[in-house]
Amino acid sequence: LLKSFDMFGEPLPSFNQDGKSVVSTAVGGCMSLLILYVTFLFGTLKLRHLLERHNPNISTVVHYNALEKDEEFDTTQDSFMMAFAIVDFFDGSLSDPRYIKWVARFNTMDNGDYSTQYVPMEPCKDSDLERFYPIDDRS
Repeated sequence: LLKSFDMFGEPLPSFNQDGKSVVSTAVGGCMSLLILYVTFLFGTLKLRHLLERHNPNISTVVHYNALEKDEEFDTTQDSFMMAFAIVDFFDGSLSDPRYIKWVARFNTMDNGDYSTQYVPMEPCKDSDLERFYPIDDRS
């Protein structure tokens, strides 16, 4: 019975044994069943983790008080502009909405009162980026 599960059986060219052209062994059958069992067990555990959404990778980065007082910006000016780029090492873009959600918030604290304002974000167009240069004219 074990010989029938042997995945490691070797064919005998121009020769047969008991009418069979492949020689199977009980040890090969045991090893084949063990490999199938371990593979099935591993696949079952991984499927369970996938269905239960076990251990998702969620990254959040918050920089509190990232700027010193002399580095703060007046964001209420009409001329204030800010742009940033986040690129992947391989293909250059990290903008697939199926996997990534970008959120910009403007947090303030006034006399212990903490408030958050969500800032709308949109991809920069060439016309937007042209407004940044030349830098000397803007400062």
